Amino acid sequence: MTLVLNNEEVERLLPIEVAMDVQEPAYRDLVAGEAISPARRDMLIPLPGPEKSVYEFKSMPAVYPRKKVAVWRVNSDFLTWHNRAGTVRREKVPKAPGNRHVGLVLLFSMETGELISVFPDGVIQRLRVGAANGIAAKRLAREDASTVGLLGSGWQAGAQLMAICAARPIKRIRAFSPNAEHCKKFAKEWSERLRLPVEPVASGREAVEGADIAIAATNSAQPVFEEAWMKPGMFLTSIRAFELDRGTLQGADILVIHSRESEPLSFVSGGDRSVVPELASGGAKKKGGVVDWGELPELGELLAGKVAGRSKPEQVTCFVNNIGLSLQFAACGIAVYERAREQGVGREMPGEWFTEKEHP
Repeated sequence: MTLVLNNEEVERLLPIEVAMDVQEPAYRDLVAGEAISPARRDMLIPLPGPEKSVYEFKSMPAVYPRKKVAVWRVNSDFLTWHNRAGTVRREKVPKAPGNRHVGLVLLFSMETGELISVFPDGVIQRLRVGAANGIAAKRLAREDASTVGLLGSGWQAGAQLMAICAARPIKRIRAFSPNAEHCKKFAKEWSERLRLPVEPVASGREAVEGADIAIAATNSAQPVFEEAWMKPGMFLTSIRAFELDRGTLQGADILVIHSRESEPLSFVSGGDRSVVPELASGGAKKKGGVVDWGELPELGELLAGKVAGRSKPEQVTCFVNNIGLSLQFAACGIAVYERAREQGVGREMPGEWFTEKEHP
């Protein structure tokens, strides 16, 4: 039987602490060569019209032998880019019926080959990103870190707050977003959810001033954190390659990244990569504000003890979640599946619908 879950069920089944716990062994396995997590593949088709937009078909496979599963995460998206408060921001346009997005996680058994579960990728995608940054915070932030400056007030920003509060005893958060009204609503929601003060402020500088931890969680294709804002003892973290400027990255005492595979394999119909701002001027490896990721240590190496974490309170440490890993969906996906089976959550479809007697 194939278990079908929805986003609401995934959210109940995968608390951020669980997402953090189950990803750690996956990172170690990847470093040891005991799991496979190839680069993401993006196929981009420029669309006609007055504004810059593309159709994107994105896929992320992985194999996780520890848990005897393989995964395939797939998205069918429509992307646009707009200038918001001086920075270029990528936005997804919901075009499925009911103004909905299309993203799926398919989980396969390595023992029978069958599709054992399928569910939307929205919530698990958010949680696996937050969990990765939270794992890094446990190794790189000062143990007494208690104040947070947050840049961003969108979908990913909330997961970052959940993770950082799971990693450290946070007492106060200041948040900035170019959309002041949205930031106020975000601050109110997360003050209630976290039961601690989340204060909306008027600028990025004000958000991070005096903070022990600075988090960039935006959809910006340009830097949103400036070198001048960096102070001794800070832990800096971001969810995209472009959010911290070059001076910040070069000035950190310890800089760890998610993966040296710093870019997806991108295929653009017509060959004009300039239609995608993140790919313009050579992409993440060459874009102004970003260093060459190829020489930097990865999160898995930090967890495996191959590289050192924070050793002094005055060090500036930094984790850049520069690209997602498909293995995260395997680690988190099997945790969701196992917990769903234990708790009797979800709906089942006949396995015969997804298997065949014919040899393909």
